[in-house]
Amino acid sequence: MRALSVVALSVLVACGGSAKDTGADTAASGPSADGPTLFANHCAACHGSDGTNGSSPDLSVEVPSLEDAQLEEIITNGKGGMPAIAVPAGDLPTLVAYLRSTFG
Repeated sequence: MRALSVVALSVLVACGGSAKDTGADTAASGPSADGPTLFANHCAACHGSDGTNGSSPDLSVEVPSLEDAQLEEIITNGKGGMPAIAVPAGDLPTLVAYLRSTFG
């Protein structure tokens, strides 16, 4: 059971999340980084640097089919095999704008 917990935590951290970090501490402070940096820090480990990694959904297919609010919901709360990602609230609109401009 402990090995399973270690594996689950490793996957969570590798995909940009953490067991304790909620991202809620920077609610209205504005972006701390630009879109490409946010993508590299929070998304690329699972989706690949070009967003089309075979082990995670292809963002060039998924992003065009979703509204910005849906993207924010998925990033914040996770969906299916994707864990919730601890993107600071001030950075979330910047990341979503980057996803939209890059992948549709």
